[in-house]
Amino acid sequence: MRKRLIQNIVTLKPKVSIQVDESTSVSKKTTLILYVRAIMVAMAGESSEDCQPTTFFLDLVELESTTAQGIYDSILATLSKHGLSRSLLSEILIGFGSDGAAVMLGSKSGVATILRKEFPNLISWHCLNHRLELAVSDTVKDLTEIFHFQSFVDSLYTLYSRCPKNLRELQKCSAELHDIVLSIGRVLDTRWVASSFRTVYAIWRSYPVLFKHFQEQVQCKGKESTKFYSLSRQLQSEEFLMNLALMCDALSELRDLSLALQDRNIHLVKAQRLLVRQVQVFESRIDNVTGMFSNEASESISTGHFKGVELIKNSKVKTIRRGQFYASLKSNIENRCLSSEDKKFYEVVKVIYKDFWPDVLPMEFGEKELKTLCDRFQINFGKTKMAFRDFKHNGGKSVPSDLLPLLHCIQTVPVSNAECERGFSVMNIIATKIRSSLSIPHLAELMMISICGPPLHLWNPVPYVKSWLAKGRRSALQDVCLTRRRKEDSSSFQHLWRLL
Repeated sequence: MRKRLIQNIVTLKPKVSIQVDESTSVSKKTTLILYVRAIMVAMAGESSEDCQPTTFFLDLVELESTTAQGIYDSILATLSKHGLSRSLLSEILIGFGSDGAAVMLGSKSGVATILRKEFPNLISWHCLNHRLELAVSDTVKDLTEIFHFQSFVDSLYTLYSRCPKNLRELQKCSAELHDIVLSIGRVLDTRWVASSFRTVYAIWRSYPVLFKHFQEQVQCKGKESTKFYSLSRQLQSEEFLMNLALMCDALSELRDLSLALQDRNIHLVKAQRLLVRQVQVFESRIDNVTGMFSNEASESISTGHFKGVELIKNSKVKTIRRGQFYASLKSNIENRCLSSEDKKFYEVVKVIYKDFWPDVLPMEFGEKELKTLCDRFQINFGKTKMAFRDFKHNGGKSVPSDLLPLLHCIQTVPVSNAECERGFSVMNIIATKIRSSLSIPHLAELMMISICGPPLHLWNPVPYVKSWLAKGRRSALQDVCLTRRRKEDSSSFQHLWRLL
């Protein structure tokens, strides 16, 4: 499977990007996962006009050294082993994506810096999903009130994740109220924001169930009754409800943005549009506009009850300042996700897209930027320029074939490292604790089948069967082979087996 994919790249030479990330396997081995992103649909003989780049798993490599130079050597050795030589990479390699760790994107001695010395036109990109997480983390540091909210949620997580008795009692309260209780995890930790939203929404959804459980524990007057009394007073407060609603509003927006950036067909221009639009949404909420959850919380405070729970004022609960919170989110997303260097590249790229054209197009509009892109991606400028003029002449209604290589290059630049994270999830599913003795090469082969393998109804096994038999292996019909010897079982359960 891997040979066929690489052979198509070697034959047709599309522009490619590589995405890497490192992690530790269940057998405590440091591994590097390697993905390749390229236009692959056209290689099957289909029209390339509506093609989207495909990011596919290439290999999982055990790292002997976790330094930038060691990772660089492992990347090039792996690519060369599979048929992508350095001379070929100098023609087709245009992008490098990673999670933004210092060893990957360090300005002095990171992997990207070393790669650019050999491939000067390489575009290195810090994953936008990881940048978004850093922006949220910066906002948490800016506002101490968020830290108090986070501490409360973490105490709920500890309360129900480490004590089966508390969880069982909570589920009993849920059954009595004919309600459901969602799992409460951590919030604003190392996981992506989608998991944080699930946590705060679980508290919002299970609000009356949590309060009922706290009240029952207070009435029991056990050893932890004081703790449950403090939790119930905080949960019941108007200030906490407004904080919870604010976090639900903000994290629901961030969740949708994060999931959109994780899309397999995401590209630079689409990602920038999403980010700019999200910044505008947060800017609009600084002064007046509130979200759906905040509106519902305000209405509940005016009535004095939320989902049947009486609300009280509690001056000890710090209220998150809504305007400052959204202003911090806006500022941090702009600083992290819309950096000045990225904006320069984006300003050059967006002239290719008709949505950004002025109402009146000058005759040579965008040709300076077009020349910059053609030089960067090593594309023939003459043909591309004429195709771009045809594209402007028809009002952007149809894309000339000579302009497609440039559009494909722009779409091939990796803006998110979500595929690498999905790859590690597959690795953890395959390499469980009872399969920890799997070697890294065998693990990589199983991952290749799991990630890139087609469904059975689309898979043609004939070429693989022929390859298997050509190597002298036995076929399924061969009966001249060792027979299995059954081992006699002297178990004391034989008398039970007879009954079964």
